[in-house]
Amino acid sequence: MATGEIAGWTCVRCEVTARSMPGHEPLALPEGWSDESDGVLCLTCRRERAAEISLDAAPESMNVQDRARLRRSALLEFEVTRDPARSDAEIARAMRSSVSSVKKVRESLGPEFALEESD
Repeated sequence: MATGEIAGWTCVRCEVTARSMPGHEPLALPEGWSDESDGVLCLTCRRERAAEISLDAAPESMNVQDRARLRRSALLEFEVTRDPARSDAEIARAMRSSVSSVKKVRESLGPEFALEESD
């Protein structure tokens, strides 16, 4: 690394950059970001990609309301699979959704995404 250069990560999709402050350790990949085969993606772009993949697979004849529901479901599914240990309330809050919607998505994903029972 050249003198004065700041280590950082740039999303290949939206080009947002996360950097460490000068004089600090190089920044690890930020939480929620992913180093994919096609480059680094921020959490926002990872969510958008999940929604787009779901919508691309939907029939073109699907109406606007059903497409919106499908998109919302894909986003919630992404969040549950990204961190299955997070509570339904945490995911709902982060995604501005309802806890019941998160529960439905979690149930549809199967038992491997069920929350651990606390003793």
